[in-house]
Amino acid sequence: MEGRNEYYRTTSYFDKEQSVFTAIMNAYNNKTLSEESSLEWDRFLKLIPQLDVLNSSTLEDINSELYMGYSEAKNMIRYNTCISITKRDMPDYYNTAKQLKKVWNTRNNTMRSNILSWCKKYKGKTIVVLTGQQHKYYLQNSIRQKADVYELDIKEFWEFDQR
Repeated sequence: MEGRNEYYRTTSYFDKEQSVFTAIMNAYNNKTLSEESSLEWDRFLKLIPQLDVLNSSTLEDINSELYMGYSEAKNMIRYNTCISITKRDMPDYYNTAKQLKKVWNTRNNTMRSNILSWCKKYKGKTIVVLTGQQHKYYLQNSIRQKADVYELDIKEFWEFDQR
């Protein structure tokens, strides 16, 4: 996303993200969330340690379908849960929670569009994509859907011949 770092700075994106998480966590700890919100947040908190265990694995494990499934679930729960909890119990944070998810989706969609644009421009050439692990599930799933249209052969880094 062009200018994303500037966007993050000018909008205090990470401070806002932290404020939503802190507010929800404080309400959860103080037992001021509704029962439904508390159950949702509890599910999210139980998922995080699962990802931490996988982080200490090999590169192949970290790039596995299982890990990508955890990453996708974590992000889905993270954004959707923040939205539903703030809508239900913390309306002052609701618009911020929606904006956080919108930026995440915009960033993923922009990366996908840029990658596919390069694939179209350099059809038949090898294109290497480096991305943060939390984006991989989205990019791989959405680009695989276009593999036939763009005549793509998607490989993991360890599938290439060592030269």
